[in-house]
Amino acid sequence: MHCLHCGEAMTGRQRKHASRAAVPQGPVLHHGAFQAYQERYAGLVDVIITDLPYARKALPLYEALGQFALTTLVPGGWLLCLTGWGIDLEIRQQWLARGLEFVTVGCYDMPSVHNRSEKYLSTGKQTWQEYHKPVLWFQKPGTRFHRRRGGTRDRVGGTVGDTSYDQTAGPWEQSLHSFQQLVRSHTNPPDVICDPCMGWGTTLEACVSQERPRVIGIELLPDRYAYACRRLGLAPVHPPATATAAD
Repeated sequence: MHCLHCGEAMTGRQRKHASRAAVPQGPVLHHGAFQAYQERYAGLVDVIITDLPYARKALPLYEALGQFALTTLVPGGWLLCLTGWGIDLEIRQQWLARGLEFVTVGCYDMPSVHNRSEKYLSTGKQTWQEYHKPVLWFQKPGTRFHRRRGGTRDRVGGTVGDTSYDQTAGPWEQSLHSFQQLVRSHTNPPDVICDPCMGWGTTLEACVSQERPRVIGIELLPDRYAYACRRLGLAPVHPPATATAAD
């Protein structure tokens, strides 16, 4: 890439700042499938934080997320995905095959409710009580120049009396307080952060409340998209009348 003003070759740092200028300084919300925005945000995202469905039938969605991450993340950028035990191994295998680098598995303590997980094995269905969920932590390959700052943690949530966890407002909505911890520990204020399956907008509100305003949210379901827009004080842009896909 060359500078538009002098025509000279730009350094890596100059290219990064030039491309990031294309991302607004405030929240941007889109309605639709995240795959449709993959090329639009190619190489512009520092961190992806998201929470996809935990069912085995959603595995193709995780594979698509892996490709989305490879396309949209900057070199060395992070993918943090909350998921369920029982399908985490298959997801890791998918992303490794795509070319993402595995960092570790973090722990998201359940704020107040304990779910049950299940998996079908050769001896039949195995069930267990779930007190925490895995946070898969991957990154897009880069060089030492692309290394992000340290100081992260592998455990979030678990706050006694967490009043920000209320699933009566939106099914499967996560704890705002826990996601604020996740944002503080894995992002920097100038970062461009994306949640390609933003649901009710918890990730975006957590980012804005922690002075990370450059957030991109994408949601397929119109009711959740409209709710997230209201949550951030934005007007929905032509929300469709009905959803085009199931949860």
